[in-house]
Amino acid sequence: MNENTRQITPSETDSRESDSSASTAVETAQSTNRRSLFGWIVLLLILLAVSAFGYYQQYLEFTALQNQISELQKSVRGLDNHPTLVELKQRIIEQDNKLNASLAQQREQIQALDQAFDVTKNTINRDQSGWVLAEVEYLLRLAVVRLRLMHDIKGSIEALIVADTRLGDLADPAMLEVREILANEVTALKSLATPDVEGVGLQLLGMSNRLHLLPAAKRPVSSNLLDDPALAESAEETFFAGTWNNFKRRIGLRRTDAPVGTAILQAELYYVEQKIRLELEYARQAALRLDKDAIDRHLAATRSLIETHYDRDHQQVITLRAELAALQEADLIPALPDISGSLRKLRELQQKYRPLQPVESETTSEEAS
Repeated sequence: MNENTRQITPSETDSRESDSSASTAVETAQSTNRRSLFGWIVLLLILLAVSAFGYYQQYLEFTALQNQISELQKSVRGLDNHPTLVELKQRIIEQDNKLNASLAQQREQIQALDQAFDVTKNTINRDQSGWVLAEVEYLLRLAVVRLRLMHDIKGSIEALIVADTRLGDLADPAMLEVREILANEVTALKSLATPDVEGVGLQLLGMSNRLHLLPAAKRPVSSNLLDDPALAESAEETFFAGTWNNFKRRIGLRRTDAPVGTAILQAELYYVEQKIRLELEYARQAALRLDKDAIDRHLAATRSLIETHYDRDHQQVITLRAELAALQEADLIPALPDISGSLRKLRELQQKYRPLQPVESETTSEEAS
């Protein structure tokens, strides 16, 4: 054998066989990988197809459901205009309104009951200081009313002094401001000049008693006097008396030194005198009420009657007119001060400390239990 032609040994044969088996295994693995990859691709395509089919089916079902909903909405819109449903809705709305009104009324009643309960509870739980403050508030209101409506200066001063005494018995430092205002108000009332109501009334009564002494005016009787309703009635009452006097004058003689019309003047002056007495009595009653406007009005009417029907040049008429003018110009009712400051301050303090009262009452009830 030559050098180029070698004899294959068993080891070389084994190596070649192992190489061929390895290559075969590689090829087999590659073909297996290709098959598995192809299988996964096919499986993925199948899944995509199934998903697409399912989505399409759901789309069809959704479309059909949407169409059904649209048809139902159209049907419902058609039913909304049905007379029966419209009437039913109206009844439901009316019932709802009635229920709301009833509920609102019940809420108001419950709120009123709650307020009444709170007031009752505060009244029951009020201690002695609460009752004293209520008494003081009543006295202050009484003083304001008597001063403003009745011009009772003395009564107002007494009410304020009693209220200050009750606050002093309470011994509450919070009420010192109220007592200070009360002291100023009492001082202001005491500085007022007390109107002499009794003197004015007696003066008017004396004028009324002197009316019969006044001489009549030196002139014939005015026909305007009979325009007065009171004097017109007197003319009707004296009609028959005048007729009888005329009859007696025709059948007999009468001698008199009085001027013509004097008898008629005296009869009419009687009713004028009664009217003046009535005006003076009205003025006296107004003085007792301290009503300055009414006093001036009745005194002016009295002066007008005296100037019209009595002799202005006579000294008694002049004196009476001067007295009436002096009464009209006199300041019978002084300017009244404002005494409501203490009442406002007391109410302010009561509102300020009122929220603490229920807490104190609850604490005392817990301590008692």
